[in-house]
Amino acid sequence: MGENTNGNLGHTQSTAKKVPELIDIFRRDSICITKVKMDKYHTLFLSNNGSVYSCGVGVGGRLGHDNEESVLIPKQIMAMETIKETEQDRCIDIAITRDCSYFLTE
Repeated sequence: MGENTNGNLGHTQSTAKKVPELIDIFRRDSICITKVKMDKYHTLFLSNNGSVYSCGVGVGGRLGHDNEESVLIPKQIMAMETIKETEQDRCIDIAITRDCSYFLTE
């Protein structure tokens, strides 16, 4: 819930939400989110299998999708999948600042 001006709540529209709502893509695809980091411009979601999703304002590439497009519905950051050298490699923590995102891998 919140203002959602920058589309960082993960819903299909950038309108304010006064009560908490499940994010459809995670429920529909049975994705278990274990950690969320949010700031005014974007949000990161870490799943239990180490996949990372982002949404919000994409200026400066802060969403990690190899472009500067804004995203309303959380989208998986595919670059995180390509850095895995073994099946055990995965993202275990996320951090966020106004202008960028950080990932800690195992």
